[in-house]
Amino acid sequence: DYYFGGFMGVLRPFKNKISSKYLFLSLVSDRFKDFIAGKNQGTTNIWNITFNRIQDFSFYFPPLPFQEKFASLLWEIETQIENAQKVEN
Repeated sequence: DYYFGGFMGVLRPFKNKISSKYLFLSLVSDRFKDFIAGKNQGTTNIWNITFNRIQDFSFYFPPLPFQEKFASLLWEIETQIENAQKVEN
């Protein structure tokens, strides 16, 4: 079971069409953040993002095998960077 507070929504990827990790990476990308920042209506720490605003964003979804491989590689690189930062500190 999942619970959501006010002003929250859920995006669920189509199974066998969109990788959840790839969608996540798309949503945390600088490109998406910049797009949302340009559409923001509200304070700087509370953004009122409607589904229509998200629909206006041009997502690129290559074939599922590529999405999965790309997401796995980025995840692996991110893990290596985090591990290297831990060693430095």
